[in-house]
Amino acid sequence: MQLFSIIIAFVGMVEAELELVQVLFRHADRAPSTNYPNDPYDESAWPRGYSQLTARGHEQAKELGHYLAGRYGHFVGDYNRKKIHVRSSDKDRCIETAMGVNSGLFPDQIVPVHTFSSHKEDLLLKPNSVKCLRADEIVGKDKKRLYERENRKNREFFEFVSSHAGLEVSMKNIADIYNAVFRESENGLPQPAWVYANVLPDNMTVFEKIIELKTLDRMESYNSDEKSKLRTGYLLGQLVANINAKIADPKSNSKKMLLFSSHDATLTSLLYNLKVSNHQIPPYASAIIFELHKIDGNYFVQLLYRNSTSLPPLTLQPPGCKESVCSIDDFLQFTSTRILSAKEDFLQTCSSSTPSALSLILEGSLILAYSEIIYSIMIPVFISMAYYFISYKRKNAVF
Repeated sequence: MQLFSIIIAFVGMVEAELELVQVLFRHADRAPSTNYPNDPYDESAWPRGYSQLTARGHEQAKELGHYLAGRYGHFVGDYNRKKIHVRSSDKDRCIETAMGVNSGLFPDQIVPVHTFSSHKEDLLLKPNSVKCLRADEIVGKDKKRLYERENRKNREFFEFVSSHAGLEVSMKNIADIYNAVFRESENGLPQPAWVYANVLPDNMTVFEKIIELKTLDRMESYNSDEKSKLRTGYLLGQLVANINAKIADPKSNSKKMLLFSSHDATLTSLLYNLKVSNHQIPPYASAIIFELHKIDGNYFVQLLYRNSTSLPPLTLQPPGCKESVCSIDDFLQFTSTRILSAKEDFLQTCSSSTPSALSLILEGSLILAYSEIIYSIMIPVFISMAYYFISYKRKNAVF
């Protein structure tokens, strides 16, 4: 076991023992979805329009494909639909990222990208767009506390940004400011002087503070076992099911590589669900990789996180794994309480909601009101019935 860990660490992988690779990656660089009132740039600054993959993003996607080809090229060979499956969220930037990865991984080959009929209902790769009452409830409570704390703590900062951005800025909409200034900056569009001003007591620039607050906001949506399970329990369940299917019947299950093109929120939630998050937003074209290995008839899972193009991928070790290369028994035991095996499980889990104190008060008040109405109606009825009964008895009494 330890020897295998050393081989994996220094050689990169043992191809003869590799059985299955699953890669979940974030779409590459994209244009912002909108701007802010005083933004010096509008949609005309983006040749392909708002929210679309940029030229820089296309290069990032190809680079990820080249990396996968270097690591797994001899394992997967040329594209073959029986061996390779590519699935994307139904967003242009995700589909185009998958196409870019394919062009780097399988040059000069035609590789189909499968997607879902509506990204608004894609529980697998865009789960935060699927309605979940329980998630809304607990995230809403947590974000309320976060917003109150950070708004109070950063009052002067928000006033400064508001005066330059042309709208009232708070934790509620700091992501909108980030959406513009971060993506513009990443694509070489010069920013107004206030964005890089050093006006904060902790020596941070406004730009750095915007990123920090956006990160806090994003993490708050997924940073607990329950929140992350609600959002990516189904995805993790499918990844685990693919591993189990390969182990159960490796001969008839010919799949070697499954690629999934998704969003930063999905990767963020999955990292929390695996309890290996670094509490940062996954970079563009970053990837979480699940490798299934077989040694002497025993199966092992290795998790990797590629969040840099200049450094080797990080080896992830969930708490349930005794080593960085996890035995299949340990892996399945750890994930067993963190998955939702079917959509029905997701729907049932999401429908359960803890009533708030206010709802209990309102419910109690409603019951009391109904009781008073019933009381006011029934008492006269009972009195009338009693009077009628007494009169009847007297009339028919035998002396």
